[in-house]
Formats: sequence, structure tokens, C-alpha cells
Amino acid sequence: MIVSFSGIDSAGKTTQIDRLMEYCIANKISVKKVWSKARGTPGVLFLKELVRRDKKMDAKDKAEYRKNVFQSPKKQKLLYVASMLDLCWYWGIYYRILGAFRKILICDRYLWDTYVEINQDFPCIDIDRSHLWKLVRWLAPKPKVSFVFIIPAEVSLARDHQKNAAGIEDIAVKEKKIATYMACVEQNCWTHVMDGMNSIEDLHQQVLGAVGLIK
Repeated sequence: MIVSFSGIDSAGKTTQIDRLMEYCIANKISVKKVWSKARGTPGVLFLKELVRRDKKMDAKDKAEYRKNVFQSPKKQKLLYVASMLDLCWYWGIYYRILGAFRKILICDRYLWDTYVEINQDFPCIDIDRSHLWKLVRWLAPKPKVSFVFIIPAEVSLARDHQKNAAGIEDIAVKEKKIATYMACVEQNCWTHVMDGMNSIEDLHQQVLGAVGLIK
């Protein structure tokens, strides 16, 4: 069974994934967690290591270098193509193999988180008309249960600062991403929409019930 967790940063995904993992391990249920996103798959990371020129730069210069890279439509398109092709095998083959040997395969971010990120980070790409994106969606195994955690942008930002997260996004970026997530909610992209403002224990019980581990 594939179970996916989606949502903006600090919406509560990691906490609920950890709780589900702990429950499965305690009850001797075969489980594995995998994480992925566009630009973050093994093949793309390998290619980026080969071509990147910021390895010896300090943090400020690295940020400026990467900003300039993303301002180039040509480089955006090349990175997008590489990301989509890598996701074809990573999700379409690797995830299926993992799922065949586990009762529960937990996906920490999945299809629609990638959709949200591409909308934000690849402005020159019309993902809704992209044949590569349609191919990725066709090849990727469909989760039996999928969760999206929704919280206000202000809460996400406050939680980011509270845990001193790396690469904190500003409020405008968060609001834009949340709007895209909500548009996906309206298209029924997930089986369960979770209120990330609820207590950790309430959410945990909802997750267990949705996955079929408790009645």
C-alpha cells in the first residue's frame, strides 16, 4: 500500500509520518519511508554535482549563483526535462519495486507537491500542458491513501522559525504555494484533506483510521 503525505513546510507531515512509522514498527508492520521532489532525485542530484560551479562559494555567493541559474529560461527548461525524466524511473520503477516488498510505503511528498514546486520554481513551464508531466503522472503508482496537510501561511512561517528550519521561504511564496495546494484540493487530488491546526494526537488517529490500522 502506498500512502503519501503532502503539504507546505511545517504543516505537520513529518510528525505524522514519524508517528505512523513508529506505530508500524511497534506492531511489526513492514514499512518504508521515501522522500522525493523535483530536482531532488538521485539522477538529477548527480548531474547537478557534475555541472555546478558553486561548490567553493560561501552561502551568499551560492544563493546569488543559483538565483541567476533560475533566471535563465533555457536552464530552467533543461532542469525541468531532467527532473521529469528522472521521476519517470524513480517513481514509475523504483517506487513500484519498494511497494512490492513492503506492506506500507510512505511517500514524504509526492506528485502534487512536485506540481506545486514546479509552478513556483519554473515560471517558464506550463506544467498543465506539459507532456512530460502527463507521462510522470501516468507512470507513477497511485497512492491508496493520500493526505494533504493545510495550515495558514503565517503559521507555517512561525513554525519554520521556531524549529530554525533551513531555507525559510517568505510569506508571499508560502501564500502562493498554499493557493496552488487549495486549487489541487478542489480537483480532489488527495483522498484526505487534513487540518494541520488540529492536535498531533487527533491527526495521528485520523491517519491510522484512514490507512486502516484502527477502526
